[in-house]
Amino acid sequence: MVGEKEITFYDKKDLVLGLKRVTLRLAREQGDKYEELRAGNHFILNIPKEENQIDDLIGTILAHWKLSFQSIPPQFLAGEGYKLDLENKMQSTKQILRDTARKDLGGYYEMTDESLIHVIVYLPMAEVDRDILQKSKETPQEWLARCEEDVFGNNPSYIKLMQESQSSSSE
Repeated sequence: MVGEKEITFYDKKDLVLGLKRVTLRLAREQGDKYEELRAGNHFILNIPKEENQIDDLIGTILAHWKLSFQSIPPQFLAGEGYKLDLENKMQSTKQILRDTARKDLGGYYEMTDESLIHVIVYLPMAEVDRDILQKSKETPQEWLARCEEDVFGNNPSYIKLMQESQSSSSE
């Protein structure tokens, strides 16, 4: 896999290989290394290796968009795998996710709600079901309608977000 793109993760290995399915990165005006990532591309997951691990861990890009921070659908924020206090009754899960993402990204970048963010959806494996790859010109909403349950379905933040949206839509 020589010449593979590499994505450095700052999260714990068990999160990157576990619940995390999205990484958010600030898009640079003059372009950056994330510009060329496309659905179906493989990449090296740059995370600390186990003592007995010889090979690099390979992931697959499922989808990639550049969106303003304020327009990122909350399902993608849930897919980031943030550890949240989901028992907070004062805020919705959607607001907790957005506030957590803003705080996390703000620790690395100076940004506003209008800042463009790379939203990179991935699986931490080389072989994936081709049906969950982003289609040409597919919007985030179209991809979510097709694939969100398959990709995010076991994430507690996603489950809570969906429960809240179902209860608010049935009121």
